[in-house]
Amino acid sequence: MSKRKAKPKWIKEIAKKRILSLLEQAKETVFSNSDRTKRYVELALALSKKYNVSIGPDWKKHVCKNCHTVLIEGFNLQVRTSKKTGTVIYKCKECGAVKRYPYKGKVFIKEKTLNTTH
Repeated sequence: MSKRKAKPKWIKEIAKKRILSLLEQAKETVFSNSDRTKRYVELALALSKKYNVSIGPDWKKHVCKNCHTVLIEGFNLQVRTSKKTGTVIYKCKECGAVKRYPYKGKVFIKEKTLNTTH
């Protein structure tokens, strides 16, 4: 069996630009046309898979994996924090999917007091 050829860098760069433009268009149309938004996100994810290009951590947090819509706080995204588990909870209001991301809250360091008696 022969190995698959890796895609050239210039093709991956074009795919990355196209993915980002599709996601920007999806963000612009989220208020007016939800079907178009979902289609733009689906196309961007398909390009990402085909050309093995990441969509980036910022967009990963703001795209619902379940219903393929762009998540905007207050419109279709509920954000909560949990002190108990130390996570930020993102909940999609359209499909109810939940994502949890860890965070570092205030860390209290107990100072050790040295008992020195002279």
